[in-house]
Amino acid sequence: MSDNLIEVRNLVKHFEVSKSVFSRNKKIVKAVDGISFDIKAGETLGLVGQSGCGKTTTARSLCLLDPKTSGSVNFYNPDTQNMESIDNIDDCLLYTSDAADEEDSVDLGGRRII
Repeated sequence: MSDNLIEVRNLVKHFEVSKSVFSRNKKIVKAVDGISFDIKAGETLGLVGQSGCGKTTTARSLCLLDPKTSGSVNFYNPDTQNMESIDNIDDCLLYTSDAADEEDSVDLGGRRII
């Protein structure tokens, strides 16, 4: 068994931006570019940095609110007692807030995990 609850390796999140909807000139904004960290049982992680450095984008990627561009995010699954990829989380566990039962769910900014 791993001591880690969460393992993040080379997390990358890029956004494609343009001046208008029909613009052919698209630019890539590197919001998060290759961060790695572990969170062990009983630890707390604080993301600290300047405004616009990618703190919120990192958190949103970990919560599946913004899909990551690349990298790996693994979490400890107590049912299997193994580390599993966040990419393997079953989509049927994610519902929009209007489809969720209020008593048996956790709010994730418009989504609920049942």
